[in-house]
Amino acid sequence: MSEVPVIIRDKIKTWKILTFTERDWSSAFQGRTLTFRKGYKTYKENPYWEQLCEKENMPISEFFNISKTEDTNEFWLYYDYKYTKDVFPENSDVIQAIKWTDLGLTELSGKDSTLWIGNKGAHTPCHMDTYGCNLVAQIKGRKLWILIPPGETDSLSPVRVPYEESSVYSSYNFYTPNSNLLRIKNARKVILNPGEVLFIPKHWWHYVENLEVAVSVNVWIPEGSDDGSRLEEALVRHYVSNVCQTLGEDEAKALLNPNEYGLLEAPFEAESLRFVIDNCRGNGERRGASDDLRKLKPFLEKNGDVIPEFPPAEVDRFVKSKSRDLGYELRSPKSRNLEGGCEEDNISTSRALINSYCHPKVVALIKEKILGECL
Repeated sequence: MSEVPVIIRDKIKTWKILTFTERDWSSAFQGRTLTFRKGYKTYKENPYWEQLCEKENMPISEFFNISKTEDTNEFWLYYDYKYTKDVFPENSDVIQAIKWTDLGLTELSGKDSTLWIGNKGAHTPCHMDTYGCNLVAQIKGRKLWILIPPGETDSLSPVRVPYEESSVYSSYNFYTPNSNLLRIKNARKVILNPGEVLFIPKHWWHYVENLEVAVSVNVWIPEGSDDGSRLEEALVRHYVSNVCQTLGEDEAKALLNPNEYGLLEAPFEAESLRFVIDNCRGNGERRGASDDLRKLKPFLEKNGDVIPEFPPAEVDRFVKSKSRDLGYELRSPKSRNLEGGCEEDNISTSRALINSYCHPKVVALIKEKILGECL
């Protein structure tokens, strides 16, 4: 069961934050100003990459108030991928309330978790995490998940631009989808409700969208195969870094997720790559699973419900309902540019090179060749 997504019910019902009111969340953040990503509920052929989003600064109380107005029929807000230890003091009610021990895990705690807060329409582009498996606890509101197995990678048109370490994106926009989604097979779909936990196996693709104001927390559990994945990611980073060094600053930034702009000031050197190769060689490409992962597998067998498949007919209905609800006409996909328009030659060429050289299958072959040379 640990090879497919499962949903766990009735195991975190005692978590205090499940009963948090808006006032409780405001108290937890101590009135601080938070930076939200802002996107618009309009048609885009390509995904709503982070670098295309606006930024809105406000306390969480204002976020809750705005989310109740008709203004948010036009846009969505997302305070996403924030490590709790960077947001709250360790003794905060939020961190103390996240008890992964209720799922049998002893090596991870609330301070190892990440926080996601957004209103209706807030979403994360479809992507695959390169490290570990994933547990997501739904705290408030409902969240839509579409999950796709690793074997469907080619049908998802994977890209590494915009580059973000440990994330492989699909070039398909699931928020305003077109007929390209109909090519995807063996997908699964679930709506996660408060008090439920979702298990996502390693390398499963996922698209995530808030159906209303929603709060969730997640944690990644290391896998035995992560050393090999780290080498693949180091190879990608080394190549992307070298490409960026040949470009102007603005051109290079067009290829990077905003949290990777530091790569322009501190290029990934060959010495760092050598360290990852040696580490992978020393441990073998696969080390033993963590204690938590060993405990989790029987827990899932006993307590998890397998998420049903998302049949093609339902995928078709999903695409059509999105078109109807967001008011756009279904059309055939055309470009794969970042913004759906014309790009400068340097950016377009660099994008094509990175996406080709850093395709998951290509990187896996390079990794095997390098380990063969180094062993």
